[in-house]
Amino acid sequence: MLSGVGRLALITRSLSATAIAQELMIPGKFSQFNLNVETENKKAEAWIDGVKENVSSAIGKRTTTLQLAFQYLDWFHLQLAQDELATNVNVTLPIYKTVTVPATPFKITDADISSAGIASSVKAYVTDRGSWGEAGYLVAESGTLAAREFEADHTDTSITFHSGLAGASVTYVVDKAFTSIPSIGKAPDAIKIGEVSFIGKGYGPEFPNGVFIHIPSLTRSGSPSLQTDDVPTFEIPFDCNVASGYRTPVQYYRLP
Repeated sequence: MLSGVGRLALITRSLSATAIAQELMIPGKFSQFNLNVETENKKAEAWIDGVKENVSSAIGKRTTTLQLAFQYLDWFHLQLAQDELATNVNVTLPIYKTVTVPATPFKITDADISSAGIASSVKAYVTDRGSWGEAGYLVAESGTLAAREFEADHTDTSITFHSGLAGASVTYVVDKAFTSIPSIGKAPDAIKIGEVSFIGKGYGPEFPNGVFIHIPSLTRSGSPSLQTDDVPTFEIPFDCNVASGYRTPVQYYRLP
């Protein structure tokens, strides 16, 4: 019997023609390895003593699929899940922040509020009910502030709140520019991981040196799903293809 698998890895097959200019080994920390085979039978029938019976059958179609899943997540596993290598980009992102409105002068400083355009991007929200009223959004204003209003000012990189908000917990977003940071999904010309091969090792009492599992050609059959259970799990479906020089999609080898 097979008691488990290990030493699972993917090897790229099409990155050498991209800017990467080489193939990569991806030793994924996979938590699931499900190899499924679905068949469609063809059947010949004939009437026998008043009953139509099968007199011959054969497998007319066979589809082999592989589903890999992982719970461990680092930056490279996230790239694998999205089928795309990260590319450095310049981008402006809305950054989420939380503050408590201080007493006089009811002002906080934020070095990210560095231009008039950025100041106008600030959006604020009171998170809890209190003496200032119900939780809810605040209105951006300039000059004299009324209840539940705030002013973002780039000249001194600050946000000033109405005095009635003293002690309130406020969340806000402010645009921040980043230069040359790794991104998945932003660059116009993505480097797709694309076709891969799979290797793994099966373990069991009858196989002291293991069974080598080889799938020479895998292509994605769908987008990854994220199962947000106790431990979030990424699941990636693949089609197993018959590669040139092979008779079946999957090969097994008894290691000496």
